[in-house]
Amino acid sequence: MHMVKRIVNIFLVLLVLGFCACFIKPELASVLESKICLPLRALMSGATSSFAIPIFELLVVCLPILVIVMLARGYITGITTVAKLLLIAYIITLGVPARQPSTLDVQGEYTTGDYEVAARIICDGISSLSQAENYSPSSVVAATMNYAVSALGVDMAESPRVKPTAAPALLTEMGIVAYYAFPTAEIITCTYAPDFMTAFSIAHEAMHLFGITNEDEANLFALAALLKSADESLQYSAYLCAFVYVGSVLCAEDRDTYDEIYAQLPDFARESLDDRNAFLKRGEGKLGSLSDDLNDIAITLRDPRGSESYSHTSSLIVGYLLQ
Repeated sequence: MHMVKRIVNIFLVLLVLGFCACFIKPELASVLESKICLPLRALMSGATSSFAIPIFELLVVCLPILVIVMLARGYITGITTVAKLLLIAYIITLGVPARQPSTLDVQGEYTTGDYEVAARIICDGISSLSQAENYSPSSVVAATMNYAVSALGVDMAESPRVKPTAAPALLTEMGIVAYYAFPTAEIITCTYAPDFMTAFSIAHEAMHLFGITNEDEANLFALAALLKSADESLQYSAYLCAFVYVGSVLCAEDRDTYDEIYAQLPDFARESLDDRNAFLKRGEGKLGSLSDDLNDIAITLRDPRGSESYSHTSSLIVGYLLQ
């Protein structure tokens, strides 16, 4: 036990020193990410994927009990070791990667006309697809892996595993479609969410696992990965989620044009959007508000824009579609 504590202490000190050095020499972040953080995330993802249940959710239930038992027995050093392991997991997963230079250097300014053109491209893309069949999580992971390796240069041998949450009703009340559990490198989904939302969210969370920490960039790369897939269900997910982002801006700036384009969507697409609204409506209570606040705090730790960073997705999508 003393040897484990010593190893944890040494590794934490080295990791914190490396993390702090990234503020002085930002170029060190890319080295730490590629040589240490990504391989460790891949190792953890491989270790936890062998379990069918979400290990993170098991930890959420068991860890408080363990801490209480340790406090009762006076095992203070054990509690500090657990805290150090969580800090190590945070730095490896969300700390050092966030210190890397942004993958997207320029975010353009677009007019209402640009948003209209993008919305029509999306509408045409959806109309060209047959009614989407159910997706499979493995197909989403395969698409994101292919994109991450070819376009982002990610070196990760084993694909992450997607697991359904043990508490779908709770996640629904919190308005969560899927989340990336950083301490265990797991992607966990809410089985009550509409399929097209879940597929896109899996791709988004996978991008976090691959080292893309900014929310808007993770959204754009998830979109690109799914659109490049040959699976029409994944293309449908990408197009419809893109319509949500681009359409929200167009609706605010030119409601008549938005209504016209919305009316041109196939019936099944409008039904999917209705399903999305019904799902999100269940997350408008106190739990949903608490979830939003906690999410904003968590994002702000790595991105000063906080939850506002999601809103920048729209302009990134417009730029991607118009390029």
